[in-house]
Amino acid sequence: MPRSHPNKRQRISRACDQCRRRKSKCDGEQPECAICRHASRRCTYQDNGRRRGLQTGYVKSLETILGIVFQQIPDSESLVQGLLRDPQHHSGFFATESAEKYTSIWRNSKVAKGVSRLLAPGSQDEIYEPLGDDDDDHQWESCGTHSPERTTQTPVNVSNADMDSIPPPPPPLHITPSNDILKLPFPDDVAELVDFYFVHIQCWLPILDRRDILRTMHSDPSAKDRDTGYALVLWAIIAYVQTMRENASVEASLEPKHIETSIRLRLMLDFNNLHLSHVQTLLIVALLNIGRGDLTQAWVLVGQAMRIVATLPETARKPRYKHVFQAIDSSLALSTGTGGHTTACF
Repeated sequence: MPRSHPNKRQRISRACDQCRRRKSKCDGEQPECAICRHASRRCTYQDNGRRRGLQTGYVKSLETILGIVFQQIPDSESLVQGLLRDPQHHSGFFATESAEKYTSIWRNSKVAKGVSRLLAPGSQDEIYEPLGDDDDDHQWESCGTHSPERTTQTPVNVSNADMDSIPPPPPPLHITPSNDILKLPFPDDVAELVDFYFVHIQCWLPILDRRDILRTMHSDPSAKDRDTGYALVLWAIIAYVQTMRENASVEASLEPKHIETSIRLRLMLDFNNLHLSHVQTLLIVALLNIGRGDLTQAWVLVGQAMRIVATLPETARKPRYKHVFQAIDSSLALSTGTGGHTTACF
């Protein structure tokens, strides 16, 4: 008797927005698919026109804008040449932290948004999402326009003495009500970001307990007894998953780099009151840096996390955390050629 084969699943033309984010097998039924209907959640089929990669003509538009700047603004080309030739940038200017800050300034500028609209007429979408608060203009004001009298050398004659004309790095941020990440609301899609993390990351590296994260998600941000450590863990998850997913939520108010900076500032303030949640935060931020290719920074973060564990009571040193540390630390040691951190604290 011939063996019956199950019917091959038919490929649908389009999945709903919610199933695409959750990697669910959508049936494509409109106006509401079966999965969303059974889960009692909103089902949408919005075509926002966002695609992977740069828009067609984007690089050409940047070249045109740079040409306008060099022609219309005196000594602007000399300033750029000085930045590129800075002897401090041995590994290349575009791999430095300063380059990341300049990139953030561009992505949040009105010119960048104007370029996006010109390349995609009729579309309201932007190439990049805003970082959120307008405070960025004050945080990075030292990277702005400088007096022409200080950059009068031609590109050929730029020397070490001219490095004084190069803007210094931005001043360190201070925790204030305007940039304290714990004062900000979580993004609207925080539940989807958390689901993504536990489906794709937690199964390989069991760093967290899901109930701690769910309790933090649904707690009152203004409560005095709120566990700020797990709020940092949740923000680390948000930054990490947004970095992994190319089509991060358009509702995101902060970019991952800004979130990471705020997390580090908060960890410094909590230095005398560190808990297991701070260790978990450091490990997730380390994974974020691994995803960006910054293995040395990730190695340092893992070392910091391991030393915090050594200060915690033995009840917090669960065996599974030792395995997580060993997995991350061993892979970093092999990739960077550095020695692994000790796990004697377990």
